Amino acid sequence: MNSNRVKRKKIVINDQDIISTKEVGRLFKKFRESIDKDQHELASELNNSQGSISRIESGFCKPKLGYLHYLYKKYRLNINWLLSGKGEMFILEGRQILVKDKKYIELIKLMQMPGIELLILAKLAETKIILKENIENYKKNEN
Repeated sequence: MNSNRVKRKKIVINDQDIISTKEVGRLFKKFRESIDKDQHELASELNNSQGSISRIESGFCKPKLGYLHYLYKKYRLNINWLLSGKGEMFILEGRQILVKDKKYIELIKLMQMPGIELLILAKLAETKIILKENIENYKKNEN
């Protein structure tokens, strides 16, 4: 037996978990936009036409298995999320993910820890109130 064999995790998706082709297309577009690519760029990366990406995003067809494998390997796209709408868009463990602004990766990881999300959201709400007050005061003083 070959000791260098890699164990692969199977993705199990129940039939009742699979969403409509139109919804898969909407999620596919959301993913594409999150990696800051237009249809032409992603199509080129997948060695396909812009029209094929458009058909996926319009809900006429689902992405091919080869595309899904590539997008998982390169971007850590969560295939379960794409096909069922459940879970997070990206699989975070073990690799850095690509987002529009890489400085927020740590924040994204922190947000997935129990309790931390509420703390961060509370701090953001507090900051929003303070900034709003500061802007209002600035506008008053400017006049």
